[in-house]
Amino acid sequence: MRLTQEEFAIAARWETNMQTAIRSRYLRNVGRTALERLVSIYERISGERRHINPNCAACVAELLQRLGAVYFADKAERERANAEPGRAEPGRERAEEEQR
Repeated sequence: MRLTQEEFAIAARWETNMQTAIRSRYLRNVGRTALERLVSIYERISGERRHINPNCAACVAELLQRLGAVYFADKAERERANAEPGRAEPGRERAEEEQR
């Protein structure tokens, strides 16, 4: 997993935007503040400095596509880790105890 838990939670807020950018090559506005957060996350995971002009739709879409690829790979990895045998899902143990 390349994203920290905090970064994953931040990126999750714009999951729909990243999904749209990847699948449809269409851009939904994320806002300037959100863009700054997403750029800083991308810079940390990629190791490269990026200056994104918030008025350049192609630039923002490319960032969302690249960050989205990492985000969805991390999401799939986290889901696999939670589904492994012997690893209970959060709250599942408590629900099983209440049934007894």
